[in-house]
Amino acid sequence: MKAKAALILVALLAGCSLAPRYETPQTDFPARFKEAAELPESERGMWKEATPAEHLPRGEWWRLFSDQTLDALQARARAANPVLQVAAARLEQARA
Repeated sequence: MKAKAALILVALLAGCSLAPRYETPQTDFPARFKEAAELPESERGMWKEATPAEHLPRGEWWRLFSDQTLDALQARARAANPVLQVAAARLEQARA
């Protein structure tokens, strides 16, 4: 019985808020943001579907930097990569 009375009291007191009523301030929004890129007329107001390209082979992307040190590091990484060595061994085993 006391629990019901306490619950009713809490519910009644929750409605007795003394805080002032919040009023949303007026905000002026620009017609166009300065960071917005200018789109061609054919693409304005249209959604574009994303075209992910993670599945496409990237090849030897590090060669774009024309750096012999990076090339040497990639060669060392390939030579010391146990996953590639295991894959090569399995391929040789399958061919035998």
